[in-house]
Amino acid sequence: MGGRGGAPLIIPPRIILRLGGLSELKRIIMEACKREIEELTSAVARLKAPVTVFVSNRHNQAVSVQVVGCRDPGCVDSVDIDSAITVPAGSKDARTLTPNTSGWLPFITVRVWCTEAPTNGVLDVWLVRSATDQQKIVDSLEIRDTNTHDTFTDPALIFIVSW
Repeated sequence: MGGRGGAPLIIPPRIILRLGGLSELKRIIMEACKREIEELTSAVARLKAPVTVFVSNRHNQAVSVQVVGCRDPGCVDSVDIDSAITVPAGSKDARTLTPNTSGWLPFITVRVWCTEAPTNGVLDVWLVRSATDQQKIVDSLEIRDTNTHDTFTDPALIFIVSW
């Protein structure tokens, strides 16, 4: 530990004696270091890891998927995250979100639509956090129109998930 400008920190002997000796001084310094380490560990834990939105479009028409971030679990106040993903018929695509490039909000969902109404197929969308932590955002949604579908129009098939 150093003082200002990297100079050694010098503690007068009378202060050491008032503190109860070197062992007491060491305990105080160790507690201060422990608090600093705990604060840094907590700050690192608050950083959110990247997540990937994985889209499987088994419709016979292209589907557009807009990832949406929300500050509340009901997604009443929501904003678009990045631009929409257009996934061709019978294809898959993925978009990775990182807090430092796409921003971070605690809840994620999607809005989906087709410019031409599909006549068959389903749409599945997952939020992938890791190989063992994957959560469905869209569960086998059959789109048969050109309307926008979201958690309000299809709450049984489109979900709000935590980042």
